[in-house]
Amino acid sequence: CTALFVALNLLVLESLQLDPARFARRAVYMAALGYILAYWGGAEAVLRRKLTFLKELSLIANPRFGVDRTIRQMLRRLLEYFQADYCFVLIMGDDQSLHFYRVGGESEDSEAPQPMKVREQAEIPMMNTSDPTIGAFVSRISLLKNRPSYKAYDAKTQDVTELPAETAVDAAELLSVRSFVTAPLRYRERIRGRVLVGSTEPSLFSIDDAAFLQQAADQVLPLIENIRLVDRLASDAAEEERRKIARSVHDRVIQPYLGLQI
Repeated sequence: CTALFVALNLLVLESLQLDPARFARRAVYMAALGYILAYWGGAEAVLRRKLTFLKELSLIANPRFGVDRTIRQMLRRLLEYFQADYCFVLIMGDDQSLHFYRVGGESEDSEAPQPMKVREQAEIPMMNTSDPTIGAFVSRISLLKNRPSYKAYDAKTQDVTELPAETAVDAAELLSVRSFVTAPLRYRERIRGRVLVGSTEPSLFSIDDAAFLQQAADQVLPLIENIRLVDRLASDAAEEERRKIARSVHDRVIQPYLGLQI
């Protein structure tokens, strides 16, 4: 709009007899006001998209489908939101073992592999469950700065620090991605695992994406723990019912039958 305003006024500048200083001020004011309005509108649109995504994450949790399907649905939604190519979750199970879930951009839920059990000290970068780092890695900062960058975000102080990129580069090469964001899975002040979203594009993510990934992880992990609790209660109730049936059969059927045999 500012360019069109300047072009039209330049065409009829002589007939309008405008003051050049006043004309320049008008163009600058229009550009500044347009930038402010566009920035506010973009920020509001991004915020609405984030809130909608967090609401969808809350709706996918269903105890009838179990933990595995809920986690895979969460990973699929993360891929769609970030427009990424790879996503994994490393989470601690009920037996205190680590379960590894992964989803790629080309895989479907019906063909998703079963979660793998991994060792606590796995020889794989970015799979240390005790690491509280909220990080964003890009293999190329911009067209002018063709070098990798790995930044960490502190959720309490909201500080951003630059970390050595060697470990992140090794993880990116292992996962066949060129940029990723990662965050710990925290539940009741304890770290229960880690989530990572990666892409083959060299500079897709930012530190704001890593901070939002942490928000999504903090919201979905209590839902997963609640589903596990419901499954455990259902299993305990079924086991108790089996014991009642066994005791009833033993006391009411087997004992008279043995007496008749004797």
